[in-house]
Amino acid sequence: MAVKLVLLHSPFVGPATWRWLAPELRARGFEVANADFRADMAGDPPYYAKLVRTARALLAPAPDTCTFVVVHSGAGSLVPALAADLAGAIFVDALMPHPGHAWFETVPESSLKVRLEKSARAGHVPPWHRWWPDSAIRAIFADQDSYSEFVAELNEIPLSYLHEPAPGVELQSGFRSAYLQLGPGNAAEAALAQQLGWPVRRVPLHHLAMITHPELVAASISELVAELSCG
Repeated sequence: MAVKLVLLHSPFVGPATWRWLAPELRARGFEVANADFRADMAGDPPYYAKLVRTARALLAPAPDTCTFVVVHSGAGSLVPALAADLAGAIFVDALMPHPGHAWFETVPESSLKVRLEKSARAGHVPPWHRWWPDSAIRAIFADQDSYSEFVAELNEIPLSYLHEPAPGVELQSGFRSAYLQLGPGNAAEAALAQQLGWPVRRVPLHHLAMITHPELVAASISELVAELSCG
């Protein structure tokens, strides 16, 4: 049976998140589709309904194919609304589902919320890479070209999105899920996934390791897909 992986980037960034990983996954025999949420985030609220619609358009069933989503960062919140059309989901350094709760409610550091709200201009906060010192993000990348391609897709983020509740759909306990932790910032999510009985892998790198270490991340995703199986 063929396995299709639909790659969902964080709504804060762009599809270049997966630019270097997708060929590695195809080389391992997967069909791969890469969502693009930029148009959804550029318009007016509500946002989650548009993000779910864009993702669902890539999940059209095909004979003898099972489909998994591979979600990064904030895209984890979309999984429950898509689950009925999926064989399973791989959470890659992603937020765990938070149905009925806004992104701001998931932020453990209240100082970040305060800082973002103070930085808002005309209803938007700065692009994601401007939330941190530029040297901190740039240092992650091995070369200037990959850094430039990634940040070129980053736009201002609607403040209303950060306050908008995620779809109020609970992820059913029997839904096949796995977690791949890439950086220390998502240790709590990986621990929760483990408590829920999900397969968990930990690759001690950083939040954007799918860009800088695509072979290693692809190998871990492949292992997790095999462990979940199509059933």
